[in-house]
Order: sequence, then structure tokens, then C-alpha cells
Amino acid sequence: MKLFLITCFSGMLGFATYAMMRANSLSYYQFLHHISIIKFDPEAKAKEIQEKAKTISIDDIAGIKKLMDQHDQYTSMWLYEYRSGDYIEGSFASILEEPYDFAEYLTLKLYYVQSDFETAIYNNQLAKKIDFKDGQAVLVVNDLHGLKYSTHYFYISLMISILVCILPALLFMHRKVKYIKYLQNSVETIESGDLQTNVKEQSHDELTALASGLNHLRETLDTNIQKEKEARDANHKLITTMSHDLRTPLTVLQGYLEILRLNKFKDEETKRQYLDNCLENVKHIRVLADKTFEYATVFDTTDCIKLETVSLLSFIEYIKYQIEYLQMEEFLVEYNVSNDDAEISINLEMMKRVVNNLISNIYKYADKKQPVHIQCVYEDHHLKLSMQNTVRTTDVQTESNHIGLESAKRVIKLHQGTCYYNLDKDVFSISIDIPC
Repeated sequence: MKLFLITCFSGMLGFATYAMMRANSLSYYQFLHHISIIKFDPEAKAKEIQEKAKTISIDDIAGIKKLMDQHDQYTSMWLYEYRSGDYIEGSFASILEEPYDFAEYLTLKLYYVQSDFETAIYNNQLAKKIDFKDGQAVLVVNDLHGLKYSTHYFYISLMISILVCILPALLFMHRKVKYIKYLQNSVETIESGDLQTNVKEQSHDELTALASGLNHLRETLDTNIQKEKEARDANHKLITTMSHDLRTPLTVLQGYLEILRLNKFKDEETKRQYLDNCLENVKHIRVLADKTFEYATVFDTTDCIKLETVSLLSFIEYIKYQIEYLQMEEFLVEYNVSNDDAEISINLEMMKRVVNNLISNIYKYADKKQPVHIQCVYEDHHLKLSMQNTVRTTDVQTESNHIGLESAKRVIKLHQGTCYYNLDKDVFSISIDIPC
């Protein structure tokens, strides 16, 4: 739209310039006289005729005709009776009778209409009283020497008008090309790794939209790189920490197993104590391994998983197994699970991991004096799982970054489901809905 408006404005400006120069063509011829490019002087020509007319009778038509013919091809002269104004004799400039070449013809057709001749050429004339031998007359000298330069003026006018016409568009295009080069440099800057320099947005056209897109791309890249760096640092920290934490229980476990293998214990009670210590260290190692798996699940960039068709009862059996584990640990569990022998489409191992995380949280944080509510039903091709428990107010160690819950949420999202959890005062609840 801007380019269209500028084009219209440029056209009108060029036409106005051309019209103005046409209207001031007489000034152009006067300027040529002023700087002596046109050297013809009508006054000098009149004086020359005056000197020769003193010896000619006003009734001598042949002598007067010969006198009127004494001029060049760009001069016209006429003679009139002084008192009556009657025409006596005259001679036109021969240039008006010569055929035009193509350039002159084109110039006249495009530029010099009759009104132009009258205003620009025929108005440039001189009238002067001439004394003859036996009378007086009025001499009219018409200076047409400007016709020699009319073609030049036409082309000058045309070139200036065209320049004025295209100049706004050229300035507009120059500004846009300059902005395009700026965007190119901005792309190279982003390519070099500088994601902090903002791309300037000008006006409201397509190039500005491109600049806005570059800014969005720059910000997105910067955010992704920062997240990747954070994830990489977190992975490095996790691996370093896990390696250190695993080394101690593994070393202790190896020591106890060596003692048991070599039978280096005093009695059965000591043996039983060593076995209990081995089991305790195995549990510790399992907890560390679970946290590693949960962390990897949360930061996994995979957007799809492999689903399989399994029996709903197989998933329900795993939940019952976890419920029995809680009951063995003296938790009061109130549960409602489906007995529907339907087939569901899930990743069974990942869903088992979700259930394991949630049961592990109950084991670590739930108050055994309050009931734990567990429900798993299958309705309208949706698997719905919910858990609720009261959180212990004493001796509770907060899970770092809630990594277990984030892991479960990530798995449910990969199943195209929803997962909401909430801690209201001392009651924690979680609700999962998976279409399958």
C-alpha cells in the first residue's frame, strides 16, 4: 500500500513539475539571451533597418521588400503604415517553413502546441518607428532564435520531471534495501551466536513482520539454549552426585558380602545383622536408581511413546500389589478398583513407574494414622486414577524439586492425558485421566 501511494504521489509530482516548466518556457529563452547564448539583438536589427531606410522611399515597394528580406532564418519582420496601420511588406523566418526531422516533430507533438508558440516565441518581439526618405512606418521584429534551443528545453524538462517522479520511489526503495541489509546482518549476528542483540522493527509492513519473527526466533533460541545448558548442568550434577552416593552403599555392601562369603562372623545373630545391613544398602541403591530414572523421565525430550494393548486387569493387579505393600507397612488403605476385563492402550511399564512413584510418596510422607484413599476405574474409554492422603506434620523430608510428581506428570502427558495434584493444608491429592 505504501509503495502504491508513493507511486501515485511521484506521478503527480512529476506531472506538476513538467507543467511548471512548460509554463516558464519564456523565462528559459530570456535566460539564454541574458547569458549571451542567443546573441541576436532586435534593437540592433531595428537600428540597422533604420539606417538603410533613410535612402528608400516609402512608396518603393521593391526596395522595401528587399530591405525586409535582410534577416536570418530565425527572424521575422513586418512593416506597417505609421498613421493608418496598414500592412506594407513583411518577411517570415524561413525556419518555420523547413520540414522537421523526427526529433523535432516528436518534440512539437509532445510539447509545443500553438499556445506555446504564442506565449514563448511570438511574444518575444519588438515594434519600433522607422523614418523613410519621405514618410514613416512601424517595424515589427519577431525574434525566433529560441527555437534553436526548444528541443533542448523539452528534453531538460522531460528529464527533470522523470527524475522528480522516480526520486521518491528511489528514496523509499533505498530505505527498504538498507533495512533488508540490516536484517541480513542481524541474521548473521544471530548465526554467530549473539542472541542478546535486539532486531529493530520499523514501520508496519512485511519487513517489520520479518524483523518481529527474527526477534521471536532469537528469544526462542536463547531460551532453548539456556534450558539446554541448565539441563546439561543438572545432568552433570546428577551424575556426579549419584556416582558419589552410589559408591558408599556399594562399598559397604561389598564389604558385608565379603564377610558373609568368607563366613567371618561370630554367630547367627551377627550374620542376620549383616544380611539386614545388606538389604538396607540395596534399598538405598534402589532409591537412588529410582530418582535417576525419574529425573531422566522429566527431562526426556521425546514427544511420543510406544503404546500397547494390554488387559486392564494386569494394571489393576499391579495397583493391588502396591496397596498390599502399604497395608504391610501398617497404612490404612481404602480403595476402589475396577474389575472390568477391558483392553486398554497404554505403555504398561511407564504406568507402573507412575504408580510406584505415587505409592513411594505415600510411604514417605503420608500419616499412617489417617486413611489413604485410592481409586482406579475405567469409564467411557478413560482410565481414571486418583489418590489422597494426609501428610505427616513431623519428621518429613521434602522431596527435592518434586521430581517424582513431575516424572508422573510427564508420563501422563505422553499418554495424551491430564494429571493434577494439589496440597491443601495437610491433605495431598492427585487425579489422573488417560484416554485409552
